[in-house]
Amino acid sequence: MKLKKVLLLLTTILIASCGKRVESTEEKVNLSVSVWGSSPEETALVDRQILMFEEKYPNIKVTKEVVTGDYNQVLQTNIAARIESDVFYIDSAVAPMYIDKKAILPLNEYLDTEDLKDFNDNLLEGFSEDGKVYGLPKDYNPLVLAYNKDMFEKAEISSVPRNWEEWLIAFQKLKSAGEAGKLGKNFMYPMSSITAGERTATFILQNGGDVFDNENGRVTFNLDVAVEGLKYFYNLIKDGYVREPRAMGEGWNGDAFAREKVAMTIEGGWMIPYLATAAPNLNYDLAKIPMGKEEGTMLFSVAYSMGRNTKYPKEAVEFIKFMTGKEAQMLMVQSGLGLPTRKSLNDKFIKLHPTKEAMIEMSPFGRAYNFGKKGLKVANELGKANEIIYIDYVNGKYDIDVKKILDDYAEKAK
Repeated sequence: MKLKKVLLLLTTILIASCGKRVESTEEKVNLSVSVWGSSPEETALVDRQILMFEEKYPNIKVTKEVVTGDYNQVLQTNIAARIESDVFYIDSAVAPMYIDKKAILPLNEYLDTEDLKDFNDNLLEGFSEDGKVYGLPKDYNPLVLAYNKDMFEKAEISSVPRNWEEWLIAFQKLKSAGEAGKLGKNFMYPMSSITAGERTATFILQNGGDVFDNENGRVTFNLDVAVEGLKYFYNLIKDGYVREPRAMGEGWNGDAFAREKVAMTIEGGWMIPYLATAAPNLNYDLAKIPMGKEEGTMLFSVAYSMGRNTKYPKEAVEFIKFMTGKEAQMLMVQSGLGLPTRKSLNDKFIKLHPTKEAMIEMSPFGRAYNFGKKGLKVANELGKANEIIYIDYVNGKYDIDVKKILDDYAEKAK
């Protein structure tokens, strides 16, 4: 009888002590996450994704901090003061700078190499260096061609141009139809396009060149193959086929396209929700950008990265993996706010958003906007060169030395 009581007592103590041990290991973690302000739709999406994460990981409380103003400036200041969040957004354009400063930590030791294969390689490259991954992209947008279907029909363009030769024919037909008054009272030019370096990079890529050699760390937008691609774009300006939206009294490509001042523009998916409000009856479609020697486009992406001063690296990476995982991305796919960075979700995206199929088709030929640790400067200097050439060509000054201008600004970009 005494033995039974002893065993019962030991069993009770064991159960109680086991319960205490389990409870003591369940550390409550408050994880801070910095994002920039965005549309109400995207804010609601992120909040919903975070709620799902907290339901799956009840011991991790996520505090979302919305940074207003200059996001990168605020982030750099916080990092210098060691008060940055555990996890934060990083744009591919500035990722090399943060990697170089060791402001973000590599994630490889926490990642499944097989799972990584589901991400688009060209997107991961935007957040990687020397085989190490410093951020997982949450979504992205490629540049594609948006075209006015009614204007194409009136200009007797039976199909979307597939290459630069067919594109020139389309430009000619649209210009002639516009001059004949067939494309409406608002029509001004066949296409609206801006001269920013990260935009005109598409023409360089399609000619087989590049803006920046990431492997060797050198500016390449002034090499002959790049100059040749840019000259195709410059000649569109020279021949009166392309103008900046400001030349039409508009703030950006979306306005010029929505008000039917142009028949085409090159933009990303962010223009779609704008057009739904600004021009709900506009009859347009999206297509791949007509190819030059090869296909190419720019990819604009944002990743979740882990700050170097986080006290909770394992929890931070769990959050990053969840927010870029299939479950969270599926919410984004349903919303249509961005494209999934996981290849396994492409078919689901197309099924839900068939009008955006061209964006998925264009993506394998894309290059992440990542021009090295001085990437913003590289893009800015190319944009300055483009601006000079644009103004001269608009004013009929065609005898300028395009190569020399690009050489000069390539030197400034170093």
